[in-house]
Amino acid sequence: DAPHLMMLMASNNQIEKLPKTLRNLVALDTCYLNDNKLRSLDGLFSHRSTLIRLYMDNNEVEYLAQDEFLKSENIDEIQLASNSISSLNKSLIYITNLRSVNLNGNMLREFSMQEIYGLMKLRLLDLSHNHIEKLTGRLENVSDIPTKTLLYQLLLGNNLLRSLDGALAGLGNLRRLILSNNLLEN
Repeated sequence: DAPHLMMLMASNNQIEKLPKTLRNLVALDTCYLNDNKLRSLDGLFSHRSTLIRLYMDNNEVEYLAQDEFLKSENIDEIQLASNSISSLNKSLIYITNLRSVNLNGNMLREFSMQEIYGLMKLRLLDLSHNHIEKLTGRLENVSDIPTKTLLYQLLLGNNLLRSLDGALAGLGNLRRLILSNNLLEN
């Protein structure tokens, strides 16, 4: 019972499961859980309108449930690098204030642009060092894309991409695109 606790720092421990009492921290806006042994978020951040920053790098998170951030629209930054995430399950689409996502070093094999369409504040998406072979979710009506995302930086280096298949068409605000160390042929 800590209704005024705003920051939780529990990095570099051996935490395997988050306690359900985390839901009671109603003022929590920043959570550092890096370098633990967490396998899932257990939906504990799904109704966190106060949460702004979530740092969970270097854990063992395997998946994100579709409703993982259902009522957490105010999250600005998510760091989930170096986990074992194989699918986002459209879990990010509810986070309307999301500005930065780091999913570097996970197990993603495919990424759909539909995962980020509608996130108008998203500026940085780091998908480097995954196993992405294919980008999907291309909108047929390219003129709709500027109303779907204003992404500035897309990092896709060190994946297994052979072709972009037009998946990045219409990203007119993109300023930095990293595609190094892939299998691109054209």
